[in-house]
Amino acid sequence: MNIFFTDEAITFIEAKYTNKQLHLKFLHDSKGCGCADAGVPTLAFIEAPTKYDVLGTSNAFPFYYQPEQAVYYDKNLKVGFNSNYHCLTLSSDAQIYSNGIRLLTNM
Repeated sequence: MNIFFTDEAITFIEAKYTNKQLHLKFLHDSKGCGCADAGVPTLAFIEAPTKYDVLGTSNAFPFYYQPEQAVYYDKNLKVGFNSNYHCLTLSSDAQIYSNGIRLLTNM
């Protein structure tokens, strides 16, 4: 998995990334959704990756993800920033996944 972060997204994430001991993780959050297919893309700061996490590539931040969740997304993703709603967006060349992905800072 490869994520390109826009300059605006980088600025937004860096403002929240105050604890440099934490790691960034991209996850397909399906808790409370009833079905894994109905999950929502989420970025979260975690204390440590699990044994199931692998390191993805990006232009800005090292991030982890679980390979079995990658099936829900294109290989190359873009995280942008929507200044009208002050939130992150997720897209690829083929589709828009979300115009408002969460950035969890207290996992």
